[in-house]
Amino acid sequence: MNDSRFDGEKTRRRLNRARGHTFLLLAAMALLLAYCGWLLARWEGIAAGILAGAAMLLLARNTPPDFFLRAIRARPLAPEEAPALYDVLLEISRRADLAEAPLLYTVAARFPAAFTLGREDKAAIVLSEGLARELSRRELAGVLAHEVVHLKNHDLALMRLAMVARKLTGLLSRFAFLLLFFDLLLSAVSAPALPILPFLLLAAAPLAVGLLQLALSREREAEADFEAALLTRDPAGLASALAKIRRREQRLAGSALRVPALFRDHPATEERIRRLLAMQEPDDASFGDPDPRYRGECDGHFRKDFPITRR
Repeated sequence: MNDSRFDGEKTRRRLNRARGHTFLLLAAMALLLAYCGWLLARWEGIAAGILAGAAMLLLARNTPPDFFLRAIRARPLAPEEAPALYDVLLEISRRADLAEAPLLYTVAARFPAAFTLGREDKAAIVLSEGLARELSRRELAGVLAHEVVHLKNHDLALMRLAMVARKLTGLLSRFAFLLLFFDLLLSAVSAPALPILPFLLLAAAPLAVGLLQLALSREREAEADFEAALLTRDPAGLASALAKIRRREQRLAGSALRVPALFRDHPATEERIRRLLAMQEPDDASFGDPDPRYRGECDGHFRKDFPITRR
């Protein structure tokens, strides 16, 4: 498991830089939200924003994942249905020092997708049938490691925090529009007008916070790719999974929709693949022969009656 390039000073600097970027993005969102509260009601507005944010965070954190799992019609994946997949997940969770491995669920969808729900201590990883049919066991290991890293780094909590900041800023922005409306009415009768520029900035704040939220998501996704390669010691496995997922998406959706980088919640797939493959040098034996437990295709690793077995 020891690799000088992965466990050395360069890697530690890379991780610390990513954490610094995350802190700056969250701080920028917090400052924007505090500015909105100050414009509307000075310190009382800031205090109200903090209290409302705490209540929303508490509600989001304590909403059981079962609620969302039922909404998307996900069903639990029993260990006896995919024992090899659970073996991989347990090993990755052990390497990530998770107190408890997440549960696996599957959804009947052709579109390749994998995501994580719940809290860090009670999480579920959801795999679509289309994803499991498309990927080999080695590639699934990279995808599972990516999701486990999100849990390890508390990314679910970070994104909940960003979501709350965006929603609160949007709420304050609606108040800003009301104030601007009454300001125009007051101006019509020659009453002292409210300063317009600060409230215009307040009205634009939700867009700014939304863009910061997307930037935070891209940062955490890139970090999850990097640390997933640390866990599996196989960056090419995850890169191969991303390439297959992109091809599958293009087959199902037709021509790919070009979304500007500023409005993406994930880095571009080509960039993710390039970064992963850059971690693996041609003469690097530790990557050329991945962990034996991650070898093999999905075929034969699932029970024959399990619906995500390749056909």
